[in-house]
Parts: sequence; C-alpha cells; structure tokens
Amino acid sequence: MSKVKMILTQQDDTINMKRKLSVIIISNIIMICCNGQSENNSKNTFITPQNESMDSKTEIALKKQLEEGAYQFAPDGSDVGKPSFDSEEMRAMVNVEEAFLKQKGYQFPDNVKFGDKIKLFFDRQIISNSDKEYLYISLKDKCDHNFVNFKSDGIYYNGFYIIKKKNFITDFYYLPEVLNYEKSYNKLYNAEKTANSVIYNTRYNLKVEIQKWREVEDLEEQRFYNIQTIAARNKYLFNDSKGDLVWLKANDKVFLESLVKTFGYTSDLDLLDFVVKNNYKDKMNIRSILWNESCAGKIKVNKEVFDIVKKWDDKDFQLFSGKVQDVLVDLYKEIELDESVSFSERTKIMGLIAYHATKANQKFYYRFFPLLNDPHFAVEFKKANYYNISDFKEIYEHTRFGGIGPAE
Repeated sequence: MSKVKMILTQQDDTINMKRKLSVIIISNIIMICCNGQSENNSKNTFITPQNESMDSKTEIALKKQLEEGAYQFAPDGSDVGKPSFDSEEMRAMVNVEEAFLKQKGYQFPDNVKFGDKIKLFFDRQIISNSDKEYLYISLKDKCDHNFVNFKSDGIYYNGFYIIKKKNFITDFYYLPEVLNYEKSYNKLYNAEKTANSVIYNTRYNLKVEIQKWREVEDLEEQRFYNIQTIAARNKYLFNDSKGDLVWLKANDKVFLESLVKTFGYTSDLDLLDFVVKNNYKDKMNIRSILWNESCAGKIKVNKEVFDIVKKWDDKDFQLFSGKVQDVLVDLYKEIELDESVSFSERTKIMGLIAYHATKANQKFYYRFFPLLNDPHFAVEFKKANYYNISDFKEIYEHTRFGGIGPAE
C-alpha cells in the first residue's frame, strides 16, 4: 500500500470514529433530556387539559389546591399538614366569599362602623392607613398579632381573619370548601380525576399520598355549613341580626363563647346568657367569664354576668355560687403560692366578684366575703377607696364575718 493511500485510510477511520462518538453523545443527550422530562412529569401531579391557560386568579388558586388535595398522608398513614397557603389563594377565597355574602344579604358596613365593631368585639384597633390587607385574630392568644398562613386545625393554629378592604371576617377555607368547583370549573374537576395521588410535600420534604377533594364524601355539606357560618357571623356582628345569632347558638357555639371568654364582650345580654348557662357548671369555664384582662393589662370584672344570674332560681344560683366560691379560693391560693401575682390586682378581682355575687341574691348574702376576711384584704380595699362603689364598704364589713361579727 502506498504511503498516500495509508494516510487517506487513517483519515477515513478518524472521521468514522468522530461520527460514532457524535452519535453516542447525541444519543446520551437525548436520553438525559427524556429522563429529565420523565422525572418532571412524575412530579407534575396535575396537567391542565390540552395545556389550556388559566382564565382567572381563582382558577389558578383552585388548580394549586386540587393538586395538593384535601388531605395528605405520610407513608406510615399519618395525617400530614399541608404547606402554607399563599396570598393569591387568600385573595381568591375573599373574592368568592364576598360574592356569597352579597347573596346572603350581608350589608357591608362603612370603614368607621366596621372599625368600631372590631374594637368592641375583639379589642383590636384597625389602622386605616396600614398597607396590610388582612389581620389575624388568634383564639389561642388574643394578644398575638402575628399573621398565620396555615388553615386552622384547632391544635396548632386556631383563628380567623379580618378582611380590611372588604369589611368582613372569615376563617380560611380552601376553595373546594366554599365553591362548587365541579360545576364552576368542570375542566379542572375532570382533570383532577386522572391526576397523580402521590405528590411531594415541600413543608415536610417527603412524598405523600393525597385524598382528592372529589373523594371527600360530605364536601357539599361542609360547603353549606362554611358559607352559612361566614354569613351568620358577619350578619350578627356587623348587621345586628338576631336571627343569625339563633343559628350560631345551634351551630357555632365555640365562636360565640370566644367572644365572651376570650375577648370579654358582654354587651349583648342575650349572648351572655347563652354563654353563662353553657359554662357555669365548670369552674375553669366560669372563671373565664367572670373577668377578662385586656392586652394592655386592664382588668374588667364582668358585672353583666351577675345581672344575668340574679334572675335565676335559687337552685341554679346555688350551683353558680358554689363555683364562684371555688374560684375565689383558687385565687387566694395563687396569691400565697406565686410571688409574681400582684396582690393589689388579684384583690380587686376577688373583691368585685364577691361584691357583685353578694348583691345578686339575698339568700346567699353571707357566702362570698367571708373568704376575704383577712386583714390584708381590708387594708387593700380601703387603700383602693373601695373601688369607688358607694356601698362596697358597708356590704363588706357587714358580711365578711358571716353576719356574726369578728371573734372577741
């Protein structure tokens, strides 16, 4: 073979080798792309039919919530909390609820009336020039004003939201909990059927199995209750609707009780009567309605409670008075055992409770102040000018020894 021919042959071999390498490289790239696409598709739990665009923010929020399911379960079967909701989900819910409230006849108050009512019911001041759209009211700690973007579960999170720009209040609900998405967004409803049931939970960094919203058996009943609750709460609080108070008594007792027991609202005697009658047989519950302390530290003994019970018969009042005595004894023990407890503030609470309870029923006239006959209380009452109550001193001195005078 000539030298020239050998060189040409080597060049051909080199070219062929490069072609083979190119084919291998291209094949590998295609395989990597395909694998990546396959991996992405495995993570995509919900594909909108024919890649159609979302027509509204509500639709976008609904799609996200359908992807995440109604409930999520870890591999061991335990219920896993869902990721936090975002601002778009909140806005979508607010818009849907605003429409429902209009249908239910809610009269949206002006900003001044709404702010006054919020202050009255929840002791929360709305700052009109603040850029916050929503305020969070915690039922676990009324003085904690941090915003929470997790749905209430009654354990870790329990509260509701003030919608400042719309002038109503609401719990957070996922859209399927208030919206008949089966009819309103039929294409998303159909797409949900074939969506993956295993997704990745970013909150806990693990794969979870979801229960789809379409699989929740009583979803329609939940919607009715949720919408009715939103309407009844707002119409009672801001439209003074007594009819809606009746519905709340039967269906939303925890919220009604929180108005009195957590926030200290006692102006509505109809509501207060309902709450007192549901709580007076339990010492801890009766304690939470006898007085309240504001976030600013101001103590208010609820005289209105005693205006309610003075109308009761002797049998019910006797049981009530027994629980009040138990509370007074506990308060006295707390003064002795806890040095951080203010004697002056605690004495004021005990003194006012004893005073109002004494005046509520003459047959139990000598039952309360004898628990406060210690000279230290007498000194404190005098120092506080008997809380500027004209007959406090007279009743205290007449009853503190059970009507028989001090021991000689």
